[in-house]
Amino acid sequence: NKIKGSIDQIDNLGSANEAYAKSLDQHIALIYILRNNLALTINNTQIQADNGDQDAAIHLPKLLQADRALDKRAFDLEQSKAIAELTAPQITQTQNNNLSLLEQYHSAFIATIPALQTGLVQAVTALQQNYAQQGVNASKQATADLLKGNAERLKVNNKFIAESSGKAIVSIEDMQSIVNTIMTSVSETKEIEENNRKQRESDRVKMEELLDSTKKAINSK
Repeated sequence: NKIKGSIDQIDNLGSANEAYAKSLDQHIALIYILRNNLALTINNTQIQADNGDQDAAIHLPKLLQADRALDKRAFDLEQSKAIAELTAPQITQTQNNNLSLLEQYHSAFIATIPALQTGLVQAVTALQQNYAQQGVNASKQATADLLKGNAERLKVNNKFIAESSGKAIVSIEDMQSIVNTIMTSVSETKEIEENNRKQRESDRVKMEELLDSTKKAINSK
């Protein structure tokens, strides 16, 4: 929009500059007509003054002053026209630059918008692919970790089972301990039973003595 506005502005400026140059031509031409007429008047007045005409002599400087003023005015207008003519190529070049920029803008719009859309799609797709690949990698790593963990546990289990399977159900040491315990228990049991037997014999004797004593006490009455 800015470039289009600049193009319109330069168009208006170029048209105004061209119209200004044409108007200067008209003014310059008019001044030259006036100066030509004034030159004839000055020439006649000069002749009259040279012939002793006092009025002509008085009027002659004014005519010469007017001619100088017209000449100065013509020079100013001619300089303005020259500037306008020099400006015209610059305006044209500026306009060409604007048109070139507008053309490039349109070309860029046509070329870059689809490219931008494609680039955005590719960027989004690449990002999705990256996320997907990260997910796949994470899944692979999780699977690998699981398999490694299972393998490690299997290794431990295999070792444990193999070591266990190679051993007797009851080790010789345990069997020896069991036998020793049984033998000690049997020995202690026999000892206890023997002590109990002796205690019973002793109690039996004492009990008979008590009975005898009791009978004697009863019979003595």
